[in-house]
Amino acid sequence: MWSPDSTRVVFAADRDGPQDLFVKRVADGAPEQPLYRSSVPFKGPSSWSSDGHWIVVTQLDPSTSQNVWLLPAAGKSEMTPLVRTPARDKGGPPSPDGRWLAYVSEDTGRYELYLQSFPEPGRRVPVSQGGASSQQGAALAWWTHDGRQLLFLGGDMSSLWRADVEPGDTLRIGTPRRIATFPPNIMWMDATPDRQRFLAITPERTGPGSLTIVQNWRAALRQIGR
Repeated sequence: MWSPDSTRVVFAADRDGPQDLFVKRVADGAPEQPLYRSSVPFKGPSSWSSDGHWIVVTQLDPSTSQNVWLLPAAGKSEMTPLVRTPARDKGGPPSPDGRWLAYVSEDTGRYELYLQSFPEPGRRVPVSQGGASSQQGAALAWWTHDGRQLLFLGGDMSSLWRADVEPGDTLRIGTPRRIATFPPNIMWMDATPDRQRFLAITPERTGPGSLTIVQNWRAALRQIGR
């Protein structure tokens, strides 16, 4: 995930066993620096707040499935829970004014998009009505720069929706409207900073996959060793 000023990238790597978080500056050849380490095997960054102070992390917790955590970008303290339910929850982008977090939760039986107060947990407001999508532990949702619209990929992974937002203390969400349809079988998507174009990864080919069974493979390895 890019920092708001585009000078750094935060990413997860399991080079030492559990996934840990690292920060890399992009303007020089300096090596990446550890940001956060723990024994939890699976965790990754979902977004970076617009003020640069917070990194939203999705973590797989043993007792409650996936949860959303908050990590200071300075990396000098522990993470704190932000969204924790019995269902799977995945983090998304905070609003430009830093008061609301977009995330997806599966507590209705399918992923739906919600807004919750940020950086302190509290009030939750539903956004999507027919499902929402996520990939790699992050909600596929994007705020416009003025914070008055929220774009998100539908649960079918091919429809793009837009919801009008009235920010402030009394947050109001308009009924989402479908504004575009993408090719099927999208594997991942992101929006350009101006929210006018989208970059999507689609499979090179579609259809059923294949499974190959190799018998006596240990004997073949012994022959190669000779």
